[in-house]
Amino acid sequence: MKKLLSSILCLSLMSCASVSDLKKAKTCKVWEDQPVIGPFSVDVAKNESKWKGRCSIMGLFLCQWVKSDIEENRIYQDSNGIFNKRTLIATTNETSVTYLDTALSKIVKVKPFTIQKEKQEVDVWYEVNALGKKLNSSRKIQFNNACEPEQVALGIVTIITAKNKN
Repeated sequence: MKKLLSSILCLSLMSCASVSDLKKAKTCKVWEDQPVIGPFSVDVAKNESKWKGRCSIMGLFLCQWVKSDIEENRIYQDSNGIFNKRTLIATTNETSVTYLDTALSKIVKVKPFTIQKEKQEVDVWYEVNALGKKLNSSRKIQFNNACEPEQVALGIVTIITAKNKN
């Protein structure tokens, strides 16, 4: 019964590729592993990454989505929502990514992170300011051999935003 419920939940939330499938893929895949329901992943093309989530009305309308792209070491992002438009959110130089400060940075700040292709995983650290206390948290995001560092950066920023929408 538990396995059946997990499968139904997996199908309703995202594609259900396994970590081994993602590692073997011929195209760039970036993912964060999740217990029980499997990895939360995005496909990354040369200069852009997209995620499409749930749709509210009959699975067709009011869909959640995130798109990230890169131009000259600047990462831009656009997503659904009334006030959202393509916005510069981070910068990259080969293997490191730095988020720009925003109004939300006072509450949750993503610390700069470094991409090491040989490790095929990145620890992304956050500083959360809640009720006057600073808390640190991290997420482990993985990628396959087909990814270049810029593609990994795009995938990570897409996953961070998409998981907050999901």
